[in-house]
Order: sequence, then C-alpha cells, then structure tokens
Amino acid sequence: MKQLILLSIALLLLLFGCPGGGGGSSLCVDGTPPNSCSSNHPQYCTSEKVLIDEADICGCPAGETPAGSVCVPG
Repeated sequence: MKQLILLSIALLLLLFGCPGGGGGSSLCVDGTPPNSCSSNHPQYCTSEKVLIDEADICGCPAGETPAGSVCVPG
C-alpha cells in the first residue's frame, strides 16, 4: 500500500510539477517559448508563460490588421 501511495505522488509530480516553482513546463500552453510570438497570431507568450494578444508585435492572420494589441477585419 505504501508503494502505491509513493507511486501516485511521483506520478502527480511528473504530471503537474512541484508546487511553488521547480518543475512544470518552461513554455506557454501552446508550446511557445517565453518572450516570443505564437504561431497563433496575434498571441505573445510573456515571461510569465501567459498568452496575450499583441498584434502590434506579432502581426495578424491573413485578412486582418493590427489595431493596437488586437486584430480587426480589414
């Protein structure tokens, strides 16, 4: 029983990383490295690994133009 509990804890740490830092992914949820534009324009991966709209930096999909940080038809 003790081995099963230890195995369960190890599996959870592998899947979700250690609480409070250490472990986890060093990428945004879509696989983009921090401080980079995603292939899903206009999204930008911040240093905190959060995707935000930054059309003025990353551009827009075809048929759209930047309007500040967002894309608009046109």
